[in-house]
Amino acid sequence: MHETEEMKKAEEMKKAEAIKNIEALATTKATEIANKAIEELKKEIETQKEEAKTANEESQKAINKEIAKLQADLKKQSQTKTKEMAHRDSISALKSNIAEGVRESEEKLKNYSGGAVKLVEKAITVADFGTAADYASLTSQTLPLYNNPYSPIYLRNIFPNVASSGALSIWKRGTITGAAAIWTGPEAKPDVKAVWTKESVNVDWIAGTTTVPRDVLDDVQFLSTEIPNMLIYSASGIMAAENAMILAYLNANSTAFTDATLLNGLEELLGAAFQLTGQYMQPTHMLVNVQDYLKYLVLNKASGSGEYDTPDGKIAFVGNQMFINNLIAVPTPGLVAGTAYVIDAGQSRFVNRMNIELKMSDEHADNFVQNMITFRAEERVGFFTYNNASILKVTLTAV
Repeated sequence: MHETEEMKKAEEMKKAEAIKNIEALATTKATEIANKAIEELKKEIETQKEEAKTANEESQKAINKEIAKLQADLKKQSQTKTKEMAHRDSISALKSNIAEGVRESEEKLKNYSGGAVKLVEKAITVADFGTAADYASLTSQTLPLYNNPYSPIYLRNIFPNVASSGALSIWKRGTITGAAAIWTGPEAKPDVKAVWTKESVNVDWIAGTTTVPRDVLDDVQFLSTEIPNMLIYSASGIMAAENAMILAYLNANSTAFTDATLLNGLEELLGAAFQLTGQYMQPTHMLVNVQDYLKYLVLNKASGSGEYDTPDGKIAFVGNQMFINNLIAVPTPGLVAGTAYVIDAGQSRFVNRMNIELKMSDEHADNFVQNMITFRAEERVGFFTYNNASILKVTLTAV
């Protein structure tokens, strides 16, 4: 049976419709796929943009942090130019710190209109000597306290420093009877008895004032160096008074050392050091009058031949600092001639209640009418030892 013309046309129409449907379906599917791809691409772009934004923010934060650190380092370097020298010359670093504090108050000085003004409150703290490691080196017997043999000594550097904000009392150890020993029983175990005494620690004001013409306020350099030098560091300043306070305490709380078989200063000092060692203490310093340091140690002469006479290997200079049998020998201003101390510094403490403070005022006496300014430097400090036996007082045999 042959297909009629109509049947052929109908079949072709069905095929065309099917193709049309398939093409429509394909277009729809392609559109869906394309749309999905577009959406995914949009999401990826947004994610990348967000990540880029976050990365940019983090990068900016890191850059800002580095900039801030650099600025801080530069500022620190400009304000503490000599801090890196603290372990070599602690006093220079300290003076620079005080002077910098006064210079920072330049605007206060220029605009001064009367009354009391605190110029600086630069403490003698760990930071003033450089880093914590620098300060630790200054108070250790393993490194010299100073490099120049003519530098002044501030005794607070020798002893551990502690802070106190209120009343301070300690338990000081006295005589011990009995001793630990091997015990096998059945009797009572060895009894060790110690005498402990409660002692109140004096924390005293040390202060000094000076009055100068008001004209000096125009010279910041003068104020930042000369005034602090006079009131704080000179022989008439509060640091010298601080040394005197410590020496007075050592004199009143020391244990006398005597040994008739030791006949000259060097022998007596070494004898005292070994006595501390024999009592399970660690001698660290020998404090000697400045002229005795020269006479008994540096220029020690044989009484007969007049030759310089010290035992081989007992005296050595390291970085211009004298060591006697590995102990630091300290020429101490203010120490009475003929008297020396051999100490275990670890058993004493320097107490800092209030840091050094420098103020100026025209409200003193006739300052206002005479156009004068008074400067005042002051601190509150104290000193104590836990054990008087750790401070041996040596009376040197006359040469």
